[in-house]
Amino acid sequence: MSGQGFHPRPLIFLHVPKAAGSTLEAFICGHYAGGRWFRFTGDLENFREFRGMSAAERGTIDLFTGHVRFGVHVWLEEPTTYVTMLRDPVERVVSYYYYVLRSPEHHLHATLRASGASLHEFVRDRMCFEVDNDQVRWLNTVPHLEVGPGRVTRQMLEEAKHNLAERVAAFGLAERFDESLEHFCERFGWERGEVERRNATADRPRLEQIPEPTISLIRETNALDMELYEFAAGLFGERTGTSVAALVGHK
Repeated sequence: MSGQGFHPRPLIFLHVPKAAGSTLEAFICGHYAGGRWFRFTGDLENFREFRGMSAAERGTIDLFTGHVRFGVHVWLEEPTTYVTMLRDPVERVVSYYYYVLRSPEHHLHATLRASGASLHEFVRDRMCFEVDNDQVRWLNTVPHLEVGPGRVTRQMLEEAKHNLAERVAAFGLAERFDESLEHFCERFGWERGEVERRNATADRPRLEQIPEPTISLIRETNALDMELYEFAAGLFGERTGTSVAALVGHK
């Protein structure tokens, strides 16, 4: 594997959708050049492929990355190291809506286009998991399909907090992306290098351009994610020695 520093194996990168994960994934993979990777796509067939591997074959993988929830380590025999990136829930939901709307390859694009749903309706009707406390889901061992819209619980929030604080070796915040990269570099002794932002949702409106009732609806629908993010911001500040209070609670 390339570069100096510590390269824990297996490393598991939990890629939360629309949380600057594509950029971070490229950054992490750059430090595992020459190693063996397995990328989770979020597709059930892809996960079946992973489960179908022998324990010995899974043991040859240096880096697991992609859309996979916390808990995948139970399929691995060696101790694992988790990393992830979180994002302000309001920013994330807005970004996700416009990403789906403008991405014909996305599996929800045709449905969203056909419905003509506005951002407000997209959230109000909980048209997908991503608009409803989804970051809590990613940091839980319970499979997504078993926790439908409106069913994320406070118990799941507490588990997510515990996993983030005690089981995730390093995490970042999309709103503090540069400091997050520095944190990863300090944690593992990696070189920073050049980083190209990837998969950003272009031409989406800024939050101040979105009606306040819609912003309020997103906050209400993602109340547990908001608590998780506030907890994460405080923890990130403690670990990096930076103040992140201004990130929490858009006005």
